[in-house]
Amino acid sequence: MVMMLSVSRYNVLQLTDGVETMGHVRWQLLLCNLSVCILLFLCVFKGIKLSGKIMYVAATVPYIFLTILLVRGLTLEGAWLGLKFYFVPRWEELLRPSVWFDAASQVIFSLGFGTADHIILASHNKFHHNIYRDAMVVPVVDAFTSLFSGCVIFVTLGYMATTFNLDIHKVVADGPGIAFMVFPEALSTLPWPQVWSTLFFLTLLVVGLDTRIVMIQVLTGSLGDINPHLFRSKVAWTSAAICLVTFVLGIPFCCQGGMYVLQLVDWYIASVALLLIVFLESSVLAWIYVVYASLSELYQFPGVTFPLLNL
Repeated sequence: MVMMLSVSRYNVLQLTDGVETMGHVRWQLLLCNLSVCILLFLCVFKGIKLSGKIMYVAATVPYIFLTILLVRGLTLEGAWLGLKFYFVPRWEELLRPSVWFDAASQVIFSLGFGTADHIILASHNKFHHNIYRDAMVVPVVDAFTSLFSGCVIFVTLGYMATTFNLDIHKVVADGPGIAFMVFPEALSTLPWPQVWSTLFFLTLLVVGLDTRIVMIQVLTGSLGDINPHLFRSKVAWTSAAICLVTFVLGIPFCCQGGMYVLQLVDWYIASVALLLIVFLESSVLAWIYVVYASLSELYQFPGVTFPLLNL
């Protein structure tokens, strides 16, 4: 395991000593960045008509891959050790504020709150679409997906702890390390490791594309609202420009010190800033744009009722 971490740190990433030393651009990572941006453009250059169809596949395929990985993982020695570690609660952890902060950040990021994802995607629905039903279904599906993918991860970590005769606490890692160092190390010990590794990284690729497609739709939709004549009539050019900008912005992450930049962005933008944005949005909707005014507008949509609120 230590060897795998060293290979990833010094051979693949060639990490520097800190964020103050960025080093040079790793051309392998830059090529991957370019390939993803090109693939992303091919998914969105025709607008929602094409990307909407791709999303059906991108949202379904990961479940198939995860199911295959879970079935395989459950047959491994130590899998139940990982599931026990995953599901048996440690109540004392609830006393730590960082646990609640991490949980809130994960839920908000996973559901796409505070980033206008739902607003832009919902704008393509019919006017009388039942958004109240969607608001109930989406969190349930998201929670199930999180639990399901967690099972895949922890059965593998349990197997890894048993194989290397380690305490499972020492195997579990957070951040990108679990996906790009710990998990591949576990898969490399299985029969036909190339098959399982390919399946795992294909899952990551599809999930990542799924997220990036939505982000591009948010940007193109927002620009289209600002200037419909300029941006909506030239969706392909707008998408190409956005993909080019994302490629350029991704170059610092391809440097030897890019992992440190990723961790900073992940913490301050995807966690702290997102929590603050959601808090401010909720406060504005609840106290400035009065909640009853919001509900009265929703009553314009046939079939939308709020039985729990008795309104």
